[in-house]
Amino acid sequence: FEALNFEDFLQRDWLSLIKYEIPKGFKIKGDRHLLRVMFDNLFSNALYEVNGDHTKIIFVIAEKDDTMFFRISNPITGRSERKEESTDVGIEQSRAIVSGHHKGILTIMKVSNHFEVMVYLPIDRQKC
Repeated sequence: FEALNFEDFLQRDWLSLIKYEIPKGFKIKGDRHLLRVMFDNLFSNALYEVNGDHTKIIFVIAEKDDTMFFRISNPITGRSERKEESTDVGIEQSRAIVSGHHKGILTIMKVSNHFEVMVYLPIDRQKC
C-alpha cells in the first residue's frame, strides 16, 4: 500500500459535487485504484438513489483513533430497488476492498429514511 492524499482516490467529479472538509495533514494507507473504484461505486449508488440531486448527499470525513472515517448519507427513495441492470462493483466487492486494508471496515445501515454508508480506513502516520 502507499500513502494517499484524499484526491488520489476520490475522483474530482465527486469532490466538485459534494461539500466536504478534508482534515489537514492526513494520508490514507491504501491501494489507489481499488479505493477509487470503491468510492466511485458508493457515490454512484447514492447519486442514483437521489435521482442525481447531489445536494441530498451528505459526505463527512473525520479522524477516529488510527483511522479516517468516511460517511455517505442519502435519503431512501426506493429508486435503487427498481434498478434493472447494474454494472456496479457491488457492496460485497466494496466490503472486500475495504477489508483488504488493515483495520478497514465498511458498514451500511438504514437509519430512519436514510442510507448510511460508513468506511473506516487506516491513517499513514509515518507520512504525515
